[in-house]
Amino acid sequence: MRSLNSFGVKASLLLAHPLTWLVASMLAIGLFRSLTIPPYHNYDEFYHFRSSDPDSMGITDCLRRQDCRTLGSYFSIRIPDTTRIEAYRGLPYYFLQAFLQALLPDWLNSVQHLIVARFFTVSLSALFVVVVFESAQELFPNRPLLAFLAGVFATFIPAFSD
Repeated sequence: MRSLNSFGVKASLLLAHPLTWLVASMLAIGLFRSLTIPPYHNYDEFYHFRSSDPDSMGITDCLRRQDCRTLGSYFSIRIPDTTRIEAYRGLPYYFLQAFLQALLPDWLNSVQHLIVARFFTVSLSALFVVVVFESAQELFPNRPLLAFLAGVFATFIPAFSD
């Protein structure tokens, strides 16, 4: 059986690791911005949020009625208020976002759904920071400063923190 001291040592090593601080910074900045920026203040947020509608993707029918025939038939996005239809590169993100939105209770309003969507995006951004840091460490094992700087760059890109 492990002693409490060994867990304390591991915890202190984890707190000393730069990746811990980079991810914590990303989460702090992202959550702060998610809660303080007014709803739909970002110019494209409305379109991104509408693109992850679980009803239009068939996710709601699949989850509630076990009718999954339409799931995955959503391969293009109709831009609201236009006749333009575009195939969008972010389709996996929208499927994940729509699945998450479908799991939320019906009594939440649209602003609360938007906050959950922002939190999900922030968590994906934190995962991105981990991937960038670990990739730089793997590619340049003798240059730890380069991995740290790559992680700092990924952490403080404004577009990825909201």
